[in-house]
Amino acid sequence: MKRIILMLVSTMMLSGCAALTQSSYCEGPRANRVQIHYGDSELTVTPRIANVHQTGDFVLKLMPRKRSDDPDGVDYNTVEVTVVGKTADDKVWILEKTESYDSAEDHQIVYCVPENQELKVYEYEVTVAEVGKLDPRARVNQ
Repeated sequence: MKRIILMLVSTMMLSGCAALTQSSYCEGPRANRVQIHYGDSELTVTPRIANVHQTGDFVLKLMPRKRSDDPDGVDYNTVEVTVVGKTADDKVWILEKTESYDSAEDHQIVYCVPENQELKVYEYEVTVAEVGKLDPRARVNQ
């Protein structure tokens, strides 16, 4: 009997830990993660238009190539990635943040969408040092 109770308690504790690791960073719903792939002459952001929700997460996952093709080349784990809103309206909530894969917590750049953020498409810039720049979008939904 003790063995069964111990197994049940252990299972409940482990499922609680799993729930904590899957929770969102902000109060609202978790957004689909945007992936930023970058490396030697390579920069892609997917999806190009991210769907996010008011009070929810806007998470950008950094995904560098491990090294350039040149053995003495760039270590993309340490290259800085800067994300910022493109216009003054976009910068209200997409503030400038700069991280590298090695320095970012969970290898991500995270924004919380404000509760009363206007429902529309916002532009932001992703600049990867030594690689280039793209300007994807984020659509705020309820």
